Amino acid sequence: ILANHMEKLQDLGQSELQELLEHPERVESMALESDELEREMALASNRSLAEQNLDIKPRLESLKEALVARYSQLEAIREAYRQHCSQRGRVG
Repeated sequence: ILANHMEKLQDLGQSELQELLEHPERVESMALESDELEREMALASNRSLAEQNLDIKPRLESLKEALVARYSQLEAIREAYRQHCSQRGRVG
């Protein structure tokens, strides 16, 4: 955004630049406009990211549930393996 304003300043003629020097409130107004535009762009970006997050939330929740189920299966297999090893140790 600042670069955009710099380009605008570069396009100004000498008389227009002199006018800005004589009226610093115009420069301040340009800066305020830039800040407002930057805030609006940040809000739009944040909103877009929030919408994307909401779109992927159901898939993420589903994958998380699948991961929990797989982890439970792994724990059950691990426990069965421990019992199996323990029983083999007693037999031998």
